[in-house]
Amino acid sequence: MKNIRLFILTLMAAAFLISGCGIKILPKTTQEGIIDTRHNSISKEKDGIKITVRSMEWYHDPSFLDEYFTPIFFLIKNEKAQKITVSYKDLIMFDDMGNQYNAVPPEKVNELLLARDYYPFYPYYPYYPYTETVIIREREGTYTTFGFGMPLFYYYRRSFSNISLYALSEGDIHPNAQVRGFIYFAKADKQSKELKIKVKIDEVEQEFEFILQK
Repeated sequence: MKNIRLFILTLMAAAFLISGCGIKILPKTTQEGIIDTRHNSISKEKDGIKITVRSMEWYHDPSFLDEYFTPIFFLIKNEKAQKITVSYKDLIMFDDMGNQYNAVPPEKVNELLLARDYYPFYPYYPYYPYTETVIIREREGTYTTFGFGMPLFYYYRRSFSNISLYALSEGDIHPNAQVRGFIYFAKADKQSKELKIKVKIDEVEQEFEFILQK
């Protein structure tokens, strides 16, 4: 069984390496605002609304989220004397090819991911053994060998609760309060080189520009 466990660990390590070779989304340094290249953030303030946008910030489960979506972290602070309102329809991403990407509600992101099929040895997904024949029990779990000495698995689809848990909520922001969370956009076209996120809150518009480094 040591060889089997070594085989599984090798596949997991390979998946980690592959997941780390994706496209980097970096702040464009020629724009106005406070640019922090170390944390991939852009901060801008206008008419009492301060917004900080950070890319490359998703470190939660599911780790493969950026294979299908572009999660962008937002911190929005209201320094006005009255409430302001955040709505997904007013958060839009564009690329340099003219493609538009609307914000996708977290529950829709979860639904779309659950409709996908994942490979049985993907390290970030909970797997449960198919138990019809010979069972070999170990500390790490139960495997079915079918007489070939190889573990066969099936997967159980579960909801990715972190997607909603860490999402930016729609609604009002009271004076001197702030909200934070992720906005999910569809994955940009492979040929895209730049991204621009347009934010409109109570008639105050701001833009945040990023470049795609492949």
